Amino acid sequence: MTFRWKDPTGVLTLSKSRRVRRYRISLGGNSNLDAALRWCETHWEPVWVYEDGSYGCPYTAIVEGDTGDHVIVDGPWETP
Repeated sequence: MTFRWKDPTGVLTLSKSRRVRRYRISLGGNSNLDAALRWCETHWEPVWVYEDGSYGCPYTAIVEGDTGDHVIVDGPWETP
């Protein structure tokens, strides 16, 4: 069973393995902003990883620079 939550900005789903996914379209309706919630093991932060492989670690935003040493893994909330 998959849990689905819808709000004005998109839909969140939670699968049996507890993988959180976000399905979202930009306000212009032309950009796909789908992402999976993963974990930055380097900084111990949850991270949205987009379909193209890009991500935004909150630590990078705080220090205003990307050191490029992020290790992105499955979230500790997920079950194998």
